Amino acid sequence: MALIKITETEVETKPRENTPLPEGAYEVYIDTVYEPETTGDLQKTSIMFRVRDDVEGDHPRRTIFTNITTADNMGWKLSNIARAVGVPAGTDFENLEQYAAAITGKSLRVLVAHREYNGKTYVDAKGFYATRLAPYAVETDLI
Repeated sequence: MALIKITETEVETKPRENTPLPEGAYEVYIDTVYEPETTGDLQKTSIMFRVRDDVEGDHPRRTIFTNITTADNMGWKLSNIARAVGVPAGTDFENLEQYAAAITGKSLRVLVAHREYNGKTYVDAKGFYATRLAPYAVETDLI
């Protein structure tokens, strides 16, 4: 007897409404920092924040993305995100891989605003703040 049996069924699919996350402040955790790409002396990557599902709110598990680079004009964002998740001032990182290791899985509060471009509305992470909530506990067990 099979442990798992796959059967043919028709799945009714509904088109997903792709509406931007409303403007406001969200309790999030850093779900993923993508593998950095290197161009010359600069590294760049994206961070995916996920809205926490363990606190009261209307948009649990929705995502917010922001791009980061090691360019001088990006220092404010790198510093603000790190400080918001509790990395002590004065900490140095040799590259984005070390930075990613220090912030991934950490909780913070992100301020979201909208930006219009070519007739579309995009979500921008505009501010990064320390949370007053307990750290998010990521579930790793399947049971």
